[in-house]
Amino acid sequence: MRYYFSSWHQRSTQHTTISVLCRPSRDSSALHYASTLSPYSTVQYSHTHSFSLCAGQTHDLAIRCIQKNIKKNKGVKGWPWWKLFTTVRPLIEVQLTEEQIRGKCEEIQHLKGKLEKTEKERNEVRLNSDQLESRISELSAELADERNAGESASQLLETETSERLNLEKDMKDLQV
Repeated sequence: MRYYFSSWHQRSTQHTTISVLCRPSRDSSALHYASTLSPYSTVQYSHTHSFSLCAGQTHDLAIRCIQKNIKKNKGVKGWPWWKLFTTVRPLIEVQLTEEQIRGKCEEIQHLKGKLEKTEKERNEVRLNSDQLESRISELSAELADERNAGESASQLLETETSERLNLEKDMKDLQV
């Protein structure tokens, strides 16, 4: 659907929508200015003038709509179902808010439980890590001791072997 800019109003009571389309006015003052201005300035003036008219018309239409809504509200205000609705609605909103608060509190408690559980697991992992590191250092020290003992044993063995060879050599010399 294509709309041409013209001076007409569309009101829809079902959806309470208001649309206003305006056309630049071609009154004598606009034509007077148009004759003295360049073509570009004429278009610009007409465009600006149309928006100011359109804004005024929209403003008037909005005021009438608000006044009509106030009249309707005054008519409905005394009805029993409206009194019930206006009394119950805030209570329902408060109830919903309380339920939301309870839900958030439960969520916070759940998250606190998760946090405590992960902190406990983290502490266990740290303790385990510390124990493993101490065990590694103990085993490293034990390994170093074993290496030292092995080196001293091999030196002692080499010394005894060389002494035995010397003694065997001396015995052969004495036997000859």
